[in-house]
Amino acid sequence: MIRLFLFIVLMTLSEIGSAQLVNEKDSTQTKRTHSAKKATLLSAALPGTGQIYNKKIWKAPIVWGGIGTCVYFAINNREAFRLYKTEAFNRESDPNFISTLTYQNSPYANYLKNAPNTIMESEDLNDRLDKRKRWLDLSYFAAVAVYGLNIIDANVDAHLFDYDISPDISLRIAPSPVFITSPKAGLSFTLQFLEMRIAIIGYGKMGKTIEALALKKGHEIVLKTSGEFPADESTLKESKADVAIEFTRPDKAVNNLLLCAKAQIPVVTGTTGWYERLSEVENEFKSNSGKLIYSSNFSIGVNIFFKLNEYLAEIMAKYDNYEPLITETHHTEKLDNPSGTAITLAEDVIFQMKRKDAWENELSRDEEKLSIISKREPNVPGTHEISYTGLNDELSIKHQANNRDGFALGSILAAKWLVDQESGVYSMRDFLKIK
Repeated sequence: MIRLFLFIVLMTLSEIGSAQLVNEKDSTQTKRTHSAKKATLLSAALPGTGQIYNKKIWKAPIVWGGIGTCVYFAINNREAFRLYKTEAFNRESDPNFISTLTYQNSPYANYLKNAPNTIMESEDLNDRLDKRKRWLDLSYFAAVAVYGLNIIDANVDAHLFDYDISPDISLRIAPSPVFITSPKAGLSFTLQFLEMRIAIIGYGKMGKTIEALALKKGHEIVLKTSGEFPADESTLKESKADVAIEFTRPDKAVNNLLLCAKAQIPVVTGTTGWYERLSEVENEFKSNSGKLIYSSNFSIGVNIFFKLNEYLAEIMAKYDNYEPLITETHHTEKLDNPSGTAITLAEDVIFQMKRKDAWENELSRDEEKLSIISKREPNVPGTHEISYTGLNDELSIKHQANNRDGFALGSILAAKWLVDQESGVYSMRDFLKIK
């Protein structure tokens, strides 16, 4: 047992040495204000003091209670073991020894009801001697284990002391079937750390979809604003949101973005139709050291579609006998016309195809104009198609959204990425690292 104790102490000291070397190695990169070595040595010298040094005072009584309990049982078992050992030795070495150890006055009597007041049989004596020896060893082992865990705990807590670890955690309790030998009813417990506090600006169909997906992924919705309850700077600050996701109207978007910039809340916006004021928004975010990511479409598939469109337009630019056409179809509630996604597609085609200098939201007869046809139909999340029609054939690429989840998921992923970036204005190309 002593050898085990010395082994744990030596292993701990070697850990301190290696940790010190690592800390010295990393000192040029990260300056620590809390010493892991000091916390470890304090816990090794006096258990619980390392926890107090780490400002985890509530852990100290647990350490003391654990070691105290182990010591109590060690002392109790040692006294009983010595009593039984002396009794066994006297009985074995002296045939004329008169024993006074009975079942009733033995240390084991506390665990028996109605213990007889008769001399303990030698077989029972040897059995109890063996048991007390095992319990004594177990008490020593438990004391050493608590002591070692106390040192390890202090060392780990000290290393994490300078890190900002969010204490937010959600607990979900739900009924669940339990299968052991036969199906039974039970409860399942799910612990999940809350990843982001999200403010949803624009609690319409898209806002509700974002909320459902965000909650499912362990995020917290701290604010929901709509036309009836618009956002303001004080409300945004009081929400303590890590990020805002904005899907509103073109005439509301800029004001919402400027509010987020002043409140210094990173914001993801999927609203389109306001890009003529982009420079104004960029300047506001720059002056407030804010973070913004904007896109005409946050669907991962659509952004891959953008790249395919660029590549196809670059190829088709060499063939003047093919006429490009963009067709976009959306639900009847969509306010801007054409869609922001269609405008992005058109601008990329025009950049590659020099014979086109602008787009028109109609079927144009002007050869220098790129036609965009907009259709509005009930319950259509969004469909975009670019076709190239020649005399003998036609080729096209198409993206069709089956629901709003793709747009919502993309905006949440972009929000998570944006929180970890430096101040600035970004696009989905930056997020997806598409050149």
